[in-house]
Amino acid sequence: MPGFYPHEIAKSHKTLLISWLSLDETMYKICTISNKQKPKGQKKKRPKDFYNLYMNMLNFILSNPTMKIIQFENNHIQGTKNAIENILNYDLNPHDAFHYAIMQDLNVNCIVTKDKDFGKTGLNVISF
Repeated sequence: MPGFYPHEIAKSHKTLLISWLSLDETMYKICTISNKQKPKGQKKKRPKDFYNLYMNMLNFILSNPTMKIIQFENNHIQGTKNAIENILNYDLNPHDAFHYAIMQDLNVNCIVTKDKDFGKTGLNVISF
């Protein structure tokens, strides 16, 4: 079964492009999932409580030559317009529409995700 294996990226000499939106979503999920696992009545953690974890994650990405954090690199205004068009054209939620718009801006045609909505876009979707 096809899947995403980070060590395969290193062996293939390809670069894993990571949207800043993906980092935002990952940080949010870490906090949310951690708080869902707390017993009732126990104080919930705030995003700042995960600062060291977030910094370690960022430093790992920045120190890895096969990873690069990306955003719109061409036209930010057109990229934002494309994101809004993606909401209409592909019925994507706003976060996903921006992910796809960044990919369009950079001519990226493959995404690693569990989100089935990207299948509507014609992208090569690699599930993990």
